[in-house]
Formats: sequence, structure tokens, C-alpha cells
Amino acid sequence: MRINKNLVIKSVIYSFIFIFFIVLETNILNGFKIFGVKPNLIILLVIAASVAENERYASVLGLILGFITDSSVGSPFFFSGVYYFFAAYIAGTVTRVYFTKSFFTMLVITLPVCAARGIINMFYLIAVWSDFNIGGALLIYILPEFIYTVTLAPPVYFTVKFTAGKFPYHVIS
Repeated sequence: MRINKNLVIKSVIYSFIFIFFIVLETNILNGFKIFGVKPNLIILLVIAASVAENERYASVLGLILGFITDSSVGSPFFFSGVYYFFAAYIAGTVTRVYFTKSFFTMLVITLPVCAARGIINMFYLIAVWSDFNIGGALLIYILPEFIYTVTLAPPVYFTVKFTAGKFPYHVIS
């Protein structure tokens, strides 16, 4: 079996982008929170990969990056890997069937993916908060994170497009 060099190069580039984004998200953006929240850059990276690549590559990437993210921030649930896996697979399939690979497609797909993540976060807040207030949760936590994450979609998409997107791994050289 022959190793595809472009696939290895592409995976290494994605890992460097992930390391940069996880350091940015957990360290630098902790001091630059808007409305008390920070964006979810890793979901944007996974969605950008699902638009730029195919759904299989992006879903495996999402699974790995989600589990690493949860372990690096100390989450006991390891839920992000499963969510990113299914989000990337669905987003990649929808992109392949209905859209073209473009920034507009990533923006259209990012909105429902981040909204679904917000709904899941709300269920988590319901389980954790003793005096849960749906209006407060939406205005204080869910909506600002959604807006902040969607606002940062353009730089994430163009980072993926102009780095890892330059290597077509399906072409064997």
C-alpha cells in the first residue's frame, strides 16, 4: 500500500491550523471575550474542511479534533468529537449535493451547525444550572457565542482555503 504524500501534507497543515486555533481559543481569546463569551473556532475549522474537502475526510478530522479539544479544555463528556463528526459529514454531503465549494456555502452551512450547537449547549445549561432562565441563557451565553463564532467564519474559511485547500489529496502523484 502506497502512502499518499498530499494526504499527509494536508493532514499536517490541518494539525498546525488546529494547534493555532486551540491556542488562540483557549489562551488569547480568553482575555478578549465579547459579551463574556469566546468563539468556537474548532467547529468553524471542521465546517471549513467539510466545505473544502469531502465529507469523509472532514468527519474523521472533526472526530479527532473534537476529542482533542474536549480533552484540552478539561471537558468530562467528550461530546464535541461526536458532534463535529456528524456535523462535518452532514455539511460535507449537503455541500457536495446542493452547493459549490465557496465561502457563501460555508456561511450558509455554519448558521444551522452553530444553532444546533447552541441548542445542545442550552440543554447542558438546563441540566447544570439550578435556577435556569431560558431568556437569560439565550441573551447571556447562547446568542453572543453564536454571533461571535459566525462573525469569525471568513478568516477561518480563507485560512483553510489558502493553506490546506491547495493540496488535492485525491490526486496520487
